[in-house]
Amino acid sequence: MMVKSISYLTVVGLFMAVLTACESVDNFNPFSDTKSVPPMCPTIKFLKDADEITVYKSGAGKDLRDIIFEAELTGFKGECEYVGNNDIHTKVVLTLQLGLDITRGPAEKTRSVKLSYFVAIPDFFPKPEGKVSFNRVVIFPQERNSITLLDEAIKIVIPLNKNRRGPQTKVLVGFELTKSQLEFNRQRIRNRGLRK
Repeated sequence: MMVKSISYLTVVGLFMAVLTACESVDNFNPFSDTKSVPPMCPTIKFLKDADEITVYKSGAGKDLRDIIFEAELTGFKGECEYVGNNDIHTKVVLTLQLGLDITRGPAEKTRSVKLSYFVAIPDFFPKPEGKVSFNRVVIFPQERNSITLLDEAIKIVIPLNKNRRGPQTKVLVGFELTKSQLEFNRQRIRNRGLRK
């Protein structure tokens, strides 16, 4: 069993995660000169258009007072484990915890909001097993309208073969967005580009 760790970081620019490897005790043989080094973890990226979400009150305009909540994916931590024998890996198991910044808006009258994010593997597109969605209810503590949290761990199993090896596999993470939310994000990105 080979395990690699994924470092937690604040995601900047292309939201490219730096993955680091460590050797497990299972791979150490004191009577051999060679150690089996586990492969690098799959590449994990936040989708630039889907790393933020702004949810407005239904039927309302796009004014600040109509915002139910805003959230942003800020980073992650985790590890990957390669499963197989004699350096022939049949699958890689990713364990991830996503970092989130969430702000409750003026239109939200309760102390909780529901959000959904996905983990997708483009190699499997358009098959349904290429994307998994996760739903969360976030409860704000009293007297606080914004929180930073590390979500509970999720596991993603990626089957491997001679054409799909772990390090070359891309894993994309983003919020589940409606068409209008996606367009809102793209417009916001265009506006930020104009300000530079």
